[in-house]
Amino acid sequence: MEPKCEEHKKQLAREVYIQGGELILHVQSEYPIGLDRIDTPLKMMWWFHHLAGKGWFTPEHGRRMIELMAPRMGLKMYQGEG
Repeated sequence: MEPKCEEHKKQLAREVYIQGGELILHVQSEYPIGLDRIDTPLKMMWWFHHLAGKGWFTPEHGRRMIELMAPRMGLKMYQGEG
Protein backbone atom coordinates (compact mmCIF):
# COMPACT_ATOMS: atom_id res chain seq x y z
CA MET A 1 0.00 0.00 0.00
CA GLU A 2 1.29 3.44 -0.86
CA PRO A 3 2.38 5.68 2.03
CA LYS A 4 -0.15 8.39 1.10
CA CYS A 5 -2.99 5.86 1.11
CA GLU A 6 -1.86 4.42 4.45
CA GLU A 7 -1.64 7.90 5.99
CA HIS A 8 -5.14 8.73 4.69
CA LYS A 9 -6.53 5.59 6.34
CA LYS A 10 -4.83 6.53 9.61
CA GLN A 11 -6.29 10.04 9.40
CA LEU A 12 -9.81 8.64 8.89
CA ALA A 13 -9.30 6.31 11.86
CA ARG A 14 -8.46 9.37 13.97
CA GLU A 15 -11.53 11.21 12.70
CA VAL A 16 -14.15 8.42 12.91
CA TYR A 17 -13.94 5.85 15.71
CA ILE A 18 -15.90 4.09 18.45
CA GLN A 19 -15.21 4.94 22.07
CA GLY A 20 -17.20 4.47 25.26
CA GLY A 21 -20.50 3.51 23.67
CA GLU A 22 -20.37 6.24 21.03
CA LEU A 23 -19.41 6.64 17.42
CA ILE A 24 -17.20 9.72 17.38
CA LEU A 25 -16.70 11.95 14.38
CA HIS A 26 -13.81 14.24 15.26
CA VAL A 27 -13.20 16.45 12.24
CA GLN A 28 -13.59 20.11 13.16
CA SER A 29 -14.74 19.28 16.66
CA GLU A 30 -15.95 16.18 18.45
CA TYR A 31 -19.39 15.00 17.27
CA PRO A 32 -20.50 11.96 19.32
CA ILE A 33 -23.41 9.71 18.32
CA GLY A 34 -24.64 7.13 20.84
CA LEU A 35 -24.31 3.64 19.38
CA ASP A 36 -27.95 2.98 20.24
CA ARG A 37 -28.89 5.88 17.92
CA ILE A 38 -27.14 4.32 14.93
CA ASP A 39 -27.67 0.57 15.42
CA THR A 40 -29.83 -0.26 12.38
CA PRO A 41 -29.42 0.38 8.66
CA LEU A 42 -32.40 2.76 8.72
CA LYS A 43 -30.90 4.79 11.59
CA MET A 44 -27.56 4.91 9.80
CA MET A 45 -29.27 6.15 6.64
CA TRP A 46 -30.93 8.91 8.69
CA TRP A 47 -27.55 9.89 10.12
CA PHE A 48 -25.97 9.97 6.64
CA HIS A 49 -28.74 12.28 5.50
CA HIS A 50 -28.25 14.52 8.54
CA LEU A 51 -24.45 14.57 8.34
CA ALA A 52 -24.46 15.22 4.58
CA GLY A 53 -25.64 18.73 5.45
CA LYS A 54 -22.47 19.38 7.43
CA GLY A 55 -19.71 21.02 5.42
CA TRP A 56 -17.04 18.85 7.01
CA PHE A 57 -18.65 15.42 6.40
CA THR A 58 -17.16 13.61 3.40
CA PRO A 59 -17.96 10.35 1.60
CA GLU A 60 -14.83 8.92 3.21
CA HIS A 61 -16.26 9.64 6.67
CA GLY A 62 -19.46 7.84 5.62
CA ARG A 63 -17.49 4.87 4.37
CA ARG A 64 -15.57 4.65 7.63
CA MET A 65 -18.87 4.77 9.56
CA ILE A 66 -20.15 1.84 7.50
CA GLU A 67 -16.94 -0.12 8.07
CA LEU A 68 -17.29 0.35 11.83
CA MET A 69 -21.04 -0.13 12.18
CA ALA A 70 -21.93 -2.85 9.65
CA PRO A 71 -20.34 -5.69 11.64
CA ARG A 72 -22.15 -4.47 14.78
CA MET A 73 -25.43 -4.79 12.85
CA GLY A 74 -24.54 -8.26 11.56
CA LEU A 75 -24.15 -6.95 8.00
CA LYS A 76 -21.54 -8.27 5.59
CA MET A 77 -19.30 -5.68 4.01
CA TYR A 78 -18.15 -7.77 1.09
CA GLN A 79 -19.44 -10.79 -0.83
CA GLY A 80 -18.08 -14.04 0.52
CA GLU A 81 -17.53 -12.57 3.97
CA GLY A 82 -18.39 -15.11 6.67
